Amino acid sequence: MFAYSTSGLRVFLGACVVQCVLAGQGFTKGLAIIDAPSAGSPGHAGSILSVAVEVSGNGAMPTDSAFKLLEVFLLSTESGINLTVASGASLIGGEEGSTVKHLNWVVPKCLDPGNYNLTFYETSIIKGEEYFIITPVSIPIINENPSGQCTGLNNLEAQPQVDSPPSDAPFGNASDFTDSDTPDDGSALETRSIPLLAIMLAGLLSCMAMVA
Repeated sequence: MFAYSTSGLRVFLGACVVQCVLAGQGFTKGLAIIDAPSAGSPGHAGSILSVAVEVSGNGAMPTDSAFKLLEVFLLSTESGINLTVASGASLIGGEEGSTVKHLNWVVPKCLDPGNYNLTFYETSIIKGEEYFIITPVSIPIINENPSGQCTGLNNLEAQPQVDSPPSDAPFGNASDFTDSDTPDDGSALETRSIPLLAIMLAGLLSCMAMVA
């Protein structure tokens, strides 16, 4: 006989939900597909914040399309911060031959705790036309003891900034990519995830029926 408990089932299904969310990709209004971080993922001062961007359109790049520039900055109207994370070709030009570009960025200890936007600035040719796309990903910064002076600071422009994305996102609809508890400073993207929970729940119920 197959034995299970309600609490155990909740834990199992909860783990599935977490796995589904973490396995999702963020589809921007441009060519960048953001694998990490997801909205609401905290950055801890002194620790690494992993950034990962899929740059091949998951193998389905539109014709006459290519990146020109992809830069990343950490912004906060709350703290008045505009901090360089990746500029120039440091992100898009790295890891030659790889379709996913990675960056392990150490969150500076100088930052005040609070809500920030990890903001992607993309200039791309999409179907023969040039576009400028801004994608903010809202993340909280955790820092119990801010210390030192921040370097790599830039002037903070009024938020949200104006961009010029294509009328139709190249990889489907793009919408909000902000954590519900974190204020947003601009336009954003949509997270997509495979409905593993429904599949695994159906399989679990089927198994229970067979052994009951």
